[in-house]
Amino acid sequence: MSISSFFFGFPLLVNDFTIIVWAIKFFVERKKEDVMDAQNRKNPTE
Repeated sequence: MSISSFFFGFPLLVNDFTIIVWAIKFFVERKKEDVMDAQNRKNPTE
């Protein structure tokens, strides 16, 4: 593994990881909102 390929490959790796983490965070937030909506529908806060 040459230094240049590592140097150019590393940002791509970080970018992929960031996208995956962002996607998971987005998915979890959506799930949380869905759950909260369902709870609000069951027992609406006065």
